[in-house]
Amino acid sequence: MKLISLCLTSYISTWQKSFVFKGKSSRAKYWCFTLANLILLLILYKLVPIDFLILDLLFIFPELAVTIRRLHDTNKSGWLVLIYFIPIVGWIIMTVLMLLPSRLESKPPEMLT
Repeated sequence: MKLISLCLTSYISTWQKSFVFKGKSSRAKYWCFTLANLILLLILYKLVPIDFLILDLLFIFPELAVTIRRLHDTNKSGWLVLIYFIPIVGWIIMTVLMLLPSRLESKPPEMLT
């Protein structure tokens, strides 16, 4: 029950930061949000007779923001999100990057001045 409560809290806070691309998101927060979105989208695709594009556009900015913040948390540049555009291999690389542990020692490369 505690895990569900934690995931729900993470999900809500990530939606509140839908357009925040700076900062960091933990591995747990990223995966709770991503898996909850996947489940929600699958349910909505089955229940609501609405165009897939509309639902995808609704979910793309929060997913993009949390992915970039997760990259920052692993001390990687947010621009690495562009790897998603490489078919199949890009998805595998991004999954591995999202599974990396957090790095606390320094700021992400694009935040260094």
